[in-house]
Amino acid sequence: METRQCRACGETKLLNTESFHYNKSRKIFAAKCKVCVNTAWREKYANNPEWREEKIAYQKSPAARARKNARRREQYGTDPEYRESILAAQKEKYATDPDYRERVKARERTKEVRERQNARRRERWATEPGYRGKQKAYTKTPEAKEARNARNRERRNDPGYREQRKAQRSTPEARERDRAYLRRRRATDPDWRDKSNARDRERYHNSARKQQLSDRSLLKRYGITKADYDRMSAEQNYRCAICGQETAEALHVDHNHQTKQVRGLLCENCNFGVGLFAENPEAMAKAIVYLNLPPVPPQAILPIPAERLFDRFEIPNWERQSRDKTYRTRRD
Repeated sequence: METRQCRACGETKLLNTESFHYNKSRKIFAAKCKVCVNTAWREKYANNPEWREEKIAYQKSPAARARKNARRREQYGTDPEYRESILAAQKEKYATDPDYRERVKARERTKEVRERQNARRRERWATEPGYRGKQKAYTKTPEAKEARNARNRERRNDPGYREQRKAQRSTPEARERDRAYLRRRRATDPDWRDKSNARDRERYHNSARKQQLSDRSLLKRYGITKADYDRMSAEQNYRCAICGQETAEALHVDHNHQTKQVRGLLCENCNFGVGLFAENPEAMAKAIVYLNLPPVPPQAILPIPAERLFDRFEIPNWERQSRDKTYRTRRD
């Protein structure tokens, strides 16, 4: 091993980074050992106020902090002992210092920190099978489920969080993502599909649930509540607004498809009739006029002789041109 004698103290030491400072730009070791250099710097720092203020200002500069953080990150990633010591010190300070703990929680709640943590977790999930298996096993433990449920309950009590989640889940992208996830799970998970179908059947056959779905459908499709429907039905004496007949089934809500305005309650036949007429008053008026026309007498319809069935099509010599002898004989 190569050695060097310190210019200040005269001791001979091994020529490595533990004993001498190494200049990366010039690629040489210092002439004085680290002990002598550090001692000289401490004396100058204590006795020279101007130099001390200059060093303090430099250490607070963004360039110095960035270089120091880069050096720490490199050492944190390559030196296990240094990493363990840093983690132990942080845990101890987090447990004993309330101010430090609050600062850490406030920093972790910021958007930048959450995005950085989520990106790091996604990268580890995609590249480290051990981390992925460990996370899957942990999420299925009772402790993790209870902690997750307690956290969700606490967050649901926050009105701001509820409004934020509603706004996030009501976007078209979020709805399509949720539907795609449900379709994919329904197609790939038979147990979940059977459980979901059983739950839906049980909820649908519940009378209260059916009534709730009906009320929700009225409000969503027509903009009226169950109380409005009952009031309109009572005003019509529980009869159809067109034919005036009572029906065993519930009356249908008739509305204008252009303005979305509710007109009244109709029976099934009248509601279908209005829809088949495309809600056109002129066509319905013509139908009324047509129905009031006098009947046509039977003698006004002239019969067509059998030998002239195809004369109106103006097909000359149709008997010779027709190839379908079976059809012609059966028609005759």
